[in-house]
Amino acid sequence: MKATNQMVSFINEVSDCIKIMGLNAAIEAASIGQSENSIGTGTGFRVLAGEIIKMSEETKNQSAEIGNVVGQLASSFDIIAKRKWKQPPANILKTSVDWKRDY
Repeated sequence: MKATNQMVSFINEVSDCIKIMGLNAAIEAASIGQSENSIGTGTGFRVLAGEIIKMSEETKNQSAEIGNVVGQLASSFDIIAKRKWKQPPANILKTSVDWKRDY
């Protein structure tokens, strides 16, 4: 679970960086659009910036969903393990690792 949380956190950080890049592209588009000799030049940057920002937001949403699904799976496994083996999953995993090491 810890590794999954770290991956989701990393994806969120990348998403934030992408959003900043999109905002920078939007600022650049605005400055190009204000220039006297660049009629229409900023339009492409503006469209690209909007798409980058949308991609960033969707990435963050999907990352949150992955975190939720993994959390639900971990909780379900915890409940099943406690019912079936009468002990927390961490003890079960430790026992299985010890057994493999010993044999």
